[in-house]
Amino acid sequence: LWLAKDRHRLNSWLDGIALSGLLMSGVVFLAGAANVPFLLLLWVCQRSIMAVGGPFYAYGWEPQLAELNFHLLFLVPLLSMNPVLPASPPSPIVLYTIRWYLFRIMLGAGLIKIKSSDIKWRWPNLSAMDYFYETQPVPNPLSRYFHWMPRLWHKGEVLMNHFVELIAPWLLLLPSPRALQWGGLIQIVFQGILVASGNLSFLNWLTAVPAVACLNDDFLGPLFFSSHWRDKAAEAAALTSTGTSRTLVSMIFGVF
Repeated sequence: LWLAKDRHRLNSWLDGIALSGLLMSGVVFLAGAANVPFLLLLWVCQRSIMAVGGPFYAYGWEPQLAELNFHLLFLVPLLSMNPVLPASPPSPIVLYTIRWYLFRIMLGAGLIKIKSSDIKWRWPNLSAMDYFYETQPVPNPLSRYFHWMPRLWHKGEVLMNHFVELIAPWLLLLPSPRALQWGGLIQIVFQGILVASGNLSFLNWLTAVPAVACLNDDFLGPLFFSSHWRDKAAEAAALTSTGTSRTLVSMIFGVF
C-alpha cells in the first residue's frame, strides 16, 4: 500500500494483497516449510492491511500475529524450502525470544485481569466465569454446556486461569528442558480448552503456536514426521551447527 498513488482508491490493492497472502500461505502450508522471502512478503502484506485497517485491525491478535511472523523470519532458512536443512538449524536465541514473546502475552493477560477494577476476577468473588460464556463474541455450540456448570466449577476456572496466566508462564523462561516442556504443554492445553469452549477468532490458535517452541524434537517428532524425516532431522542436528553469520544475526535480533 505504500506504493499506491491514490490513497482514496485502495480496493484493488487490498484485494491483490489479500489474494497474494492467501497464495503464499497456501504454498507454505502445502510445502510444510517456509523461507525468509515468503515470510517477509507475508509480513509486509499484513502490515499493509493493518496500516489502513483502523479499529477493525486494532485487536490484540493482529499485532500479535505480525510480531510472531517477524520472529519466524530469523528461524527459517534464507532461501531453501527444505523442511530439514542441515546448514540452517534453529537458533537457540530465536527460540528463546519466541518463548519470551509467549511469556509476555500470557503474563500480560493475567495481570490485566488482576489490575482491573473488576472484582469478579479477585478473591474471594471469583465469579468472572459465571458470565463469560454468555457474553463472549459468537459463542460456539459447546459454550452453553460450559455456562451451565456449577458455580464452584466456575470459581475453579478463574483460579486455573490465574495459574496458567500468572504462574505457569515462568516455566517458559527456565533453562530446564522438562520445565520448558511442561510450560509449553500447559499453554497448548489451555488454548485448546478456550477453543473448545468459546470463539475468539484465531487468537487462541495463534497463542498456542509459539508454545511449540518449548517442545523438543523427541516429543514432537512422532507427532509430525515419519521415521524417514525423524532420522534426517537427528542426522542434521548431530552433524551441523549454526553458522557464524546466522548466529550474529540472531544475537543482534535477540538484543534489539
